[in-house]
Amino acid sequence: MKRIIFFIPFIIFALLILFIYSVGSIKVTAPALIILLCFAISGVLLSKNKAWGSIFSLAAAGMIIYEGTTNWKLGREEIMIGVFIALFYIALSIYVFVKNRNNS
Repeated sequence: MKRIIFFIPFIIFALLILFIYSVGSIKVTAPALIILLCFAISGVLLSKNKAWGSIFSLAAAGMIIYEGTTNWKLGREEIMIGVFIALFYIALSIYVFVKNRNNS
C-alpha cells in the first residue's frame, strides 16, 4: 500500500483549513489545528509501521464526534465524518499490524 493513504485525512483537512483561512470569513480555531496535528502525527507513525499510531487519529475523530453532539446545526454530518475517520484509521491500523506480523 502506498504511504500517501496514511495522510489522506490530513491532506483533506489541511486543504479545507487553508481554503477557510484564505477566504477569511471564518477564523480557524485551536481545536481544528489540534485535529490537523493529530492526523499528521498519526500519518507519520503509521507510515513508519507503528500500528499504535492510529491512537492520535482516533482521538481526533472522537473530538469531531463530540463537536457533532454539541452542535445542533451540523451535528449529524459531523458525527458521520468522525465515525468514518475512526473506521478508516482502525482499518489502517489493522493493516499495519497484520503487515508487521507477517514480516516478523
